[in-house]
Amino acid sequence: MKKIVFVLTTYEIGGVSTVAKNLLDAWVPDRFKITLVVEKLAARHNPVDARVNIIDLGMTAKKDILSKATNMIRHISAMRKAIISESPDAVISFGAQANCLTLLALFRSAPGRPRIVISEHSEFMFIRTVTKGLKYTALKNIYRILMSFLYHRADAIVAVSEVVGQRVRKLPFVDRDKVKVIYNPVNADKIAGFCVRAAQGPRGQDGLPRIGAVSRLSQEKGIHFLIEAFKLLLDKIDARLIVIGDGPEKAHLEEMARSLGAESKIAFTGWAEDPIKYMATMDIFVLPSIFEGLPNSILEAMACGVPVIASDLAGGVREIITNRVNGILIAPSSAPAISEAVYDLLTDREKMQRIARKGLETVKRFDIGLISREYDDLLFGNKKV
Repeated sequence: MKKIVFVLTTYEIGGVSTVAKNLLDAWVPDRFKITLVVEKLAARHNPVDARVNIIDLGMTAKKDILSKATNMIRHISAMRKAIISESPDAVISFGAQANCLTLLALFRSAPGRPRIVISEHSEFMFIRTVTKGLKYTALKNIYRILMSFLYHRADAIVAVSEVVGQRVRKLPFVDRDKVKVIYNPVNADKIAGFCVRAAQGPRGQDGLPRIGAVSRLSQEKGIHFLIEAFKLLLDKIDARLIVIGDGPEKAHLEEMARSLGAESKIAFTGWAEDPIKYMATMDIFVLPSIFEGLPNSILEAMACGVPVIASDLAGGVREIITNRVNGILIAPSSAPAISEAVYDLLTDREKMQRIARKGLETVKRFDIGLISREYDDLLFGNKKV
């Protein structure tokens, strides 16, 4: 049986961890023997099959740039030792930081060098917008330089959308032929079945329409625009807003809801082990992000039969949604646009149902069975990228 090592910086809930989990579920135990190597295993993380070997390096983050650089050397050494100890046939890394660490860890040829496949999941490292201060921007620039000088050493590079693929192909020294677009997988049948059962429960004692979002509560996710939009919506129609997720902006967003006088209509659930159960009770799902790679949450909402409204981003969102066919695209960073789109759907049930049906058809293209076979071919199918 072939052996694969998965590499992530942090294994948690959502994001690239969900992509990794879906692949683990598809491949364990029948296809491959898999080891998950992580710098840090989050206290709250996606469940992992007991047959997956987990190596938690237990690395801790440092705050200042110099300490981060010193820390990275230790991380690279520990990562190399962990990967080599498994003697894998292939290594897959998830996300820019994990990609760079993996390529640095295996920079010197390892005995029986494994096939190295890295995966890029976001445009974030390619966007120069400053959102978190000068120190964060400096670290981001360091990673961008590393990507330029390291990515060409991978045997193959997965991009989760065509737009991310275009960004990667423009990196210096990268062989464009090594880059392959493979969309994020979703277990559509499993989600749909769960949503049918969950939706049989109460949708709220007041019977009001429920608008929802599942997101890390950080600035780039644009939840503050959704809260502003919801306040505008309440001037036209009564409704509820449910926000599932946690993050550094949570307290600020809660205070924002209070200052707008909408706190009684907005529920912040915090972290949820299985956000799908909340999605199943939503009437409309909104993704107000400022930028994205290929958002799993849109696919999960579609699999639940929930119509989606999303920011019209240049990234993977446009590769999922055809406007007014299987979802609604709205101007990014615009509370009025979100409010108008939500109101338009809530007052046109036929349109809601039509978009929901098209969403269910769309998500079949991203099913885990199809996507896992694409990864399988890339790793061991001896097919040219």
